[in-house]
Amino acid sequence: MVTATEIQDATVEALFQDLERSGVRYALLRNYERFPQFGHDIDLVMAAEDMAPWRDVARAVARRFEWDALTECRHWAQSREPLHRVHVFRFYRRAPMAFLEVDLFHGYSLWGLPLAGEAAVLAGRRPDAAGRFTHVDPCDEHGAHMLQMRRLMRFAQTEAKLARYRDKILRFYEANPDAFNQWLLRFYGPAGVKALRALMEGDFRAFGQRMSQTQRDVLRRRFARAPLRSARQMLARAVDLAWTYGRNPCGFVLPVDAPLQSDRASLLTALEALARTNVLIGFTAQRAHRRGLSWGERQLMERGGAVIKWTKSGAPGAFCVDPGEPQDGLAQRLLQRCMDRHPPIWTRSSP
Repeated sequence: MVTATEIQDATVEALFQDLERSGVRYALLRNYERFPQFGHDIDLVMAAEDMAPWRDVARAVARRFEWDALTECRHWAQSREPLHRVHVFRFYRRAPMAFLEVDLFHGYSLWGLPLAGEAAVLAGRRPDAAGRFTHVDPCDEHGAHMLQMRRLMRFAQTEAKLARYRDKILRFYEANPDAFNQWLLRFYGPAGVKALRALMEGDFRAFGQRMSQTQRDVLRRRFARAPLRSARQMLARAVDLAWTYGRNPCGFVLPVDAPLQSDRASLLTALEALARTNVLIGFTAQRAHRRGLSWGERQLMERGGAVIKWTKSGAPGAFCVDPGEPQDGLAQRLLQRCMDRHPPIWTRSSP
């Protein structure tokens, strides 16, 4: 019997084969070293004009590999600034349970200000040595990793990911010292070069300080060049975040009618199964007895996670757990709840 991993790998290979043939202008942003296996999702930069042919490619591949649904999430695609928009496509399969997410970006930004738009990123893209896909300029990729590291340092339990990014950046620098130094000076300035030196010495505190200085320098340069435009872009980003954190998160509250502790335990086990297959980026029931949402719960929902709230029996809209319901049945109903969150652009019943 075919496994979920085999379906996912075959789908990814077919997606990129068809993209290469179609002429769609795209570039993989990161994490392609173990192609066709990625982490949680596949991140691409894509020309806005090529979104329609991309959808055609995705639909055809979903049909070919018998996925149950392909949805398009627009929660992060509402911004008035094109650079801020992220289009998220999710492939769902019930049996074996499988999931694949593709995120489409339109360039690099910092605090809403452009570092490189889609045209600049796509102009520097490179073909994979084996001809399987196209990726961004490696200097762009590893420079972006440095910004990602600075963001990750604000969160707990990210040490392993920070170490992985550090090793990757330093391996690239050892092989391309002149090119990467020139890139850092051009985009980040002297503070960016000093941040790299701190990273080489393993001094994460100094690295964080230098990258913060880099961010401030980029901000000053952007405002000196185009103050009104930069102010509008930062304001648009602030509005985007307020919207996705407040009124329109990608994730959701799941009100649950499960009076028995055994049924609640079964529900949490089923949710863990969805998290293992990446259908859910995460979930929490830590405040399931409390009304309202904490800041941590809102952060999880902004990323697409689920917040569990126990409700009274018979509450409207509640997800009811039947006593003794099998785990597989619970997982399938939860999967359907996730699938229904976003409009489908293809389903197995589509012609």
